Amino acid sequence: MKFLKESIIFLSIITLFACENEVDLNADFEDTTVVYALINANADTQFIKINKAFLEDGANAIELAKDVDRLFYDSLDVKLISLTNKDTISLNTIEKPKDAGVFSNEKNVLFFTTDQIVSSEDYKLSIIQPNGKETSGTTKVLEEVIVSRPEIRGGERVSLSFTRISTGGLEYIDYEFIFNLRSTMASVTAKMYFQYYELINGARVYKRVEIPIGNLKNSELKNDLFSINYRGDRFYRAIANAVEPSASRKIVELQDNIILEVFAVDQVYQQYADINGPLDGLAQVRPEFTNITNGIGLFASRSLVSDFTFLSAPSRQELLNGPITGNIGFVNP
Repeated sequence: MKFLKESIIFLSIITLFACENEVDLNADFEDTTVVYALINANADTQFIKINKAFLEDGANAIELAKDVDRLFYDSLDVKLISLTNKDTISLNTIEKPKDAGVFSNEKNVLFFTTDQIVSSEDYKLSIIQPNGKETSGTTKVLEEVIVSRPEIRGGERVSLSFTRISTGGLEYIDYEFIFNLRSTMASVTAKMYFQYYELINGARVYKRVEIPIGNLKNSELKNDLFSINYRGDRFYRAIANAVEPSASRKIVELQDNIILEVFAVDQVYQQYADINGPLDGLAQVRPEFTNITNGIGLFASRSLVSDFTFLSAPSRQELLNGPITGNIGFVNP
């Protein structure tokens, strides 16, 4: 890994399918390969973005960015190689739509594979040009975060409780989400989706509301339990802000009405994100983080655990009849 003290005009890839409209300036021309690869053992397909860097003395940067021939290589041999057992996966190309912006959206080529990669193993990304030049990087594939509360794997599901019955009726309570992180996980983002069906012209239409839970930083890279304390009223306010009251019935199933998602990223990705935050404007000069050899960019790993849980009976009663969401139209099946 290294911090680049000089910058080069290149395609700054923030996601696999959209382009941030920013460019770095200030370097002599050389053939520089730009890589963005964030592999995930949970995913059925791995996508890797590979582009050319470009520079031309006296040329307008915006005009150069619109020339699609300057952004992509004509031919590359791209492989993922397990450093554990030397198994090799060859990647193919696919074109995906890309939003219009400073960079040309005439063509957007990704390398991909549907072959399974194995969590906890080290992989090498090898990119070889026809002239023999190799650009490469290595990363360890993350395992899933273990969700200790609510338990969503390996046993009877435990409900989410955001209210409890007291002498004065129902009251909101905090819920403690507990996650077991490994030392390879630098940060975690947790969210949930509340699911329901709205009756529209007699048909059940699936709807869901995304509700952030919070973020965790494993700064010391420990194997340990981490928790997020979540205020119960936040759940109902998030739903009230997202769903308009109406006369239509909104059916909430008794089970599996919540999807819990927990993303983890490794230390390499976290460093990259901390340093390469959003840019303001087209031209910027600053140090860049990279873990790519004979190129610049990122080869890192993330993981996702996703499964169902459900609201406890008191929490469900609050959803249907409480002061925050009781007027929206939620009903039992």
